[in-house]
Amino acid sequence: MLTIITFIFIIVVIRTVILLIVNKLSELMGKKRLKISDVVVKSGLARNTVVELYHGRAKGVNFETLDKLCVALGCESLSEIVEFKQEVEVKS
Repeated sequence: MLTIITFIFIIVVIRTVILLIVNKLSELMGKKRLKISDVVVKSGLARNTVVELYHGRAKGVNFETLDKLCVALGCESLSEIVEFKQEVEVKS
């Protein structure tokens, strides 16, 4: 016997909208053939900050960090480092 709460939960699980901000730092560094140490020197950021972003383990990033990365990597747009994607994932 399904309760109303169980029914609502099932509907939420079946159709979930996932919003993603994709970190493309490692891809950009690869294209420019830059090592982590190169980006640390050029940006003035802490090595740990660059490592966490490079490996996609960072939980968040502030605007100052993004600004330093953009300047150091010669970005024309922030979308070279991060990209917003909206995907709908359907679970069965």
